[in-house]
Amino acid sequence: MKHVRLGDMLVSQNIITEEELQEAIKLQRQQNKRLGEALVDNGFITDQQLMDTLRIQLGIDYVDLAKVDIDPSMSKLIPKNLAKKNQIVPVRVSRDSLFLAMADPMNFMAVEAAHDTSKKRIIPMIAARKAVDHAIEVLYGNEGAAEAMAQMRAEANFTEEEVTVAQTENTSNEDAP
Repeated sequence: MKHVRLGDMLVSQNIITEEELQEAIKLQRQQNKRLGEALVDNGFITDQQLMDTLRIQLGIDYVDLAKVDIDPSMSKLIPKNLAKKNQIVPVRVSRDSLFLAMADPMNFMAVEAAHDTSKKRIIPMIAARKAVDHAIEVLYGNEGAAEAMAQMRAEANFTEEEVTVAQTENTSNEDAP
C-alpha cells in the first residue's frame, strides 16, 4: 500500500487547498514544526481534523482523553518527566501491552523510551495535544495524593464501599446546624 502524505490527504479531502498546503509548508519550515502542528497552530485546520486525518493515515485509534478515566496506578509505568518531555500518557494496560495516548504518534523515540521503561509492548493512540497535556497534569499532579489515599485505606482495611458510605455520611452531616 502506498503511503499518502498528510498534506496530500487534507487536500484530497477538500479540508485545505493546495495553496494553503504550500503556505503551511513554508510556515512549518520557518517555525521548525511538524506539518500537522503548523497547520493547526496557524489556523488552517482544527485539532480534530488533524486527529481524524492522522488516524486514517496511520491506521491507529483515536482516544478522547476527556472521556477516559485513567487509573492513578498508570503513573508507575511511565515516569512524569518522560510523559511531559514526549507528550505521552499511559491510558490502560492489557496483558503485556500498554496503550499510550500520544500527541505525536510518529515519535518513535518516545515509543521506544516508553517500551524500555514499562517493559511492555506499546500500542500508540492519537490524542489532542492539549488533552494529553491536561491528562499528564491530572495523572501526575494527583500521583502522591492518590498513593497516600490508597495506602491509608489499606492500613485501615477500608473497602471502597466503606469509604463511599463514610463520604456520603459526612456530606449529609455538613447540612446540619
